[in-house]
Amino acid sequence: MKRKRKASLGCLFWIALILLILVIFLFNRSRIEQVLETTGFIDVLSTVQEKPEIETDEPETEEPAEPPSEGPQSEQRESETAGEEAVDEDDSFVALELVPRESAPQEEDTPPAAETQTKRLRRATLYFVFLDGTSGELRRVVRPIYYTDSPLTDTLKALLDGPSASELNQNLLSLVPQDATIRSVAVKDGVAFIDMTEAFRFNSFGYEGAVLQLKQLIYTATEFPTVDRVQFLIEGVKQQYLNPEGLYIGKPLGRDDL
Repeated sequence: MKRKRKASLGCLFWIALILLILVIFLFNRSRIEQVLETTGFIDVLSTVQEKPEIETDEPETEEPAEPPSEGPQSEQRESETAGEEAVDEDDSFVALELVPRESAPQEEDTPPAAETQTKRLRRATLYFVFLDGTSGELRRVVRPIYYTDSPLTDTLKALLDGPSASELNQNLLSLVPQDATIRSVAVKDGVAFIDMTEAFRFNSFGYEGAVLQLKQLIYTATEFPTVDRVQFLIEGVKQQYLNPEGLYIGKPLGRDDL
């Protein structure tokens, strides 16, 4: 019984002590709060009262498995794509090199080829025909002739061009057919090979006119010291007769042959 009384008295003592502390706290609450704020004890209590964050273990996400390699085919595709990229890079590089900045073309005054050759002047002797009504005879004419490389060829071409205006006033004519032209001229061993076109074979003045046309060329060509006789060719071929009348031209002809 004594123990129970001591126990009850002890409980009453603690209850009374707690009540006393509460009463004192209630009467001095504002002052206690002020002291706690100034000392920062409230902040400490607030941090202690905060619940700790519960760390949740997130489930580990499995990384997607790499697709199985396709073996040599995938490697071949990769090499092909790499090759195409390399080709594209090379093509772009080549394109840059192949498209340089083009400079404007400079116009140059180039003289014609004919004018670039130096022309020389010489006094040449030409033979034309003088008609006195019934017959004709050769007349000698001296005039200046321009030539480049072959004075004989240019002199014969001047003969085929016919007499000048002043020579026409002297009744001088050329009986060489107007359509006839010289194809080439070559000299070998004193013989001038004169190649004429087909029109040279036909003379409208007949046999006498054909003889005079041959004499015009023979006498004009033999004025050159390197020419003694003339061999006529028609279109590059040696002919036996010039016209149907039978004028023979199958051999080299001199001034004394006609």
